Amino acid sequence: MKLTESRKLIIIKLISKFKENDAYTIEITEFNKCVNNISEVKIITEILKYELELMTSISKGTYKLTNKGIIFSFDDIEDKQIKNKLELDNLKLQKEAAEYQQSIRNKEYEIRNLTRDNLRLGNWDIRFRWYIAVISFIIGFIIKYFIN
Repeated sequence: MKLTESRKLIIIKLISKFKENDAYTIEITEFNKCVNNISEVKIITEILKYELELMTSISKGTYKLTNKGIIFSFDDIEDKQIKNKLELDNLKLQKEAAEYQQSIRNKEYEIRNLTRDNLRLGNWDIRFRWYIAVISFIIGFIIKYFIN
């Protein structure tokens, strides 16, 4: 079955539109403008697939071929691997941050304890000096009283 010139022009326009938008699906609604029956749709679809270097997959639809292969396959796998790696790195960083915060809390607790102990020792030293001063005064007073 041969296509008319007008339909060939419409196909060429579809091809150029497809290449401009860099889309990866062929919309069947576009065929309504240029075809009347199912056999013409099949012919146009095959022409478009050939001209646009498309590959049809049963599960996912139509894909554009590149020098590296089908666009969706490698990029999707690579994106998933990068995403998994980033998630693992993020979890490791969160774990390290939690450990760091815990160590900061422990150090603050130690600082509080040492400060409290230091204040106790300082207070004991001050009290001891006062006791010595009072006892010295009393001993001095007693010695002066017995000497006179």
